Amino acid sequence: NLTIHNNIFDECGWNYYAGVVGACISVGGGSLPVDVGNITVYSNNIANIEEVGIMVYTGQNLINNIQVYNNTMQGGLYGFLMTTYGSFAERPENLTVHTNYFYDNTNGIGIYKSYTAKGGANNLITNNLIYNSTNGIRLDGTPTSYEGITVTNNYIEANNTGIFIGDIVSPHVINNTVEASIGIACAQTDQMDVQFNTISVQTKGFTSSYCKGEIKSNEITGTCISDGCSKVAFTKVADVGAEFDEFSDLKFKANNLTLFDTHIKAVNSDLEIENNVLDYGNTGILFEETDNLSINSNQIYNNSISISLINSFDIEIELNHLSNFEKGLYSVNSSSNILNNYYDQGIICLDFLDSDYQVNNYDNFGCSSAFIFESYNVRINIVTDEGVPSPNHQFY
Repeated sequence: NLTIHNNIFDECGWNYYAGVVGACISVGGGSLPVDVGNITVYSNNIANIEEVGIMVYTGQNLINNIQVYNNTMQGGLYGFLMTTYGSFAERPENLTVHTNYFYDNTNGIGIYKSYTAKGGANNLITNNLIYNSTNGIRLDGTPTSYEGITVTNNYIEANNTGIFIGDIVSPHVINNTVEASIGIACAQTDQMDVQFNTISVQTKGFTSSYCKGEIKSNEITGTCISDGCSKVAFTKVADVGAEFDEFSDLKFKANNLTLFDTHIKAVNSDLEIENNVLDYGNTGILFEETDNLSINSNQIYNNSISISLINSFDIEIELNHLSNFEKGLYSVNSSSNILNNYYDQGIICLDFLDSDYQVNNYDNFGCSSAFIFESYNVRINIVTDEGVPSPNHQFY
């Protein structure tokens, strides 16, 4: 039953230690043998933070009902941090961090990873403003804590990653606005729910490694302005809209992506890609070493190659609308089943190199050069009558 409010702090927190005593304001259970709670921290102004502005840490017993709001936190490694104290494992529950102003932090809001931590239910991060931070919100958790944490309605301008989620079960990332180099990144996260976010990025919109869940109804736009940007015609584009690497298992649905060199890139992942709009880039969808997937009901406009398959097998491509392309499908050492797609204002509808394919019909093939190009690499060995490589020919 404690309130901390309307204080002014300057150059506080230890500059060489991020432990419990390393913050300007530290709230936690520690070694108290009883549950504690009902703590409010509001309207404090914390400037020139040495390490951490406001810290909430674990205890021997539960700490419950913490409100952190209307604070201003400038500088430091973390503006707000949730962490572990010694061997005490109980993470606070019913924690709300809302309507705070963070700027010039390395991490605006963060969780410090600890595999001894547990608990942390019903935690909410909402309506915060984060400016000029290296990373906006970094949730580096563990599967035993922070299940179901919600990040919603935050505005983030970050120089590196807007929102990072690692090793957390059932996080909800909803209706945030992010301007960053990388918009949202996840690693080793299960049952992820990412939807209705507005993301503007210089390099990558969304990245995933070993993540499971659903990504839907997000607006992801490339805004690359540097000299090193890739280009489509004379227009600069960011690197990748959504990148799925190493065993991602995700539903990617009803998202709008525009101005990326590659809009969707998947390597060795299990995906459902449906009802997305991919507009203006060099490649709409790129699969590498990814098998047994479907690409269904997407609208892919103004890409040099609408869909590219490389060393990928048993890919079903159905009911997509491909428009304004050089190649609708480019397949290299892959296999695909192509069903009832619509091709409009293209040059080559289907281009196969060393690939197997099935096309159910040739309706709605609107390509000026060819419906299908099909080619194979052939190895030629030229030998003499004695069966040795011929000295007069380069092929063997």
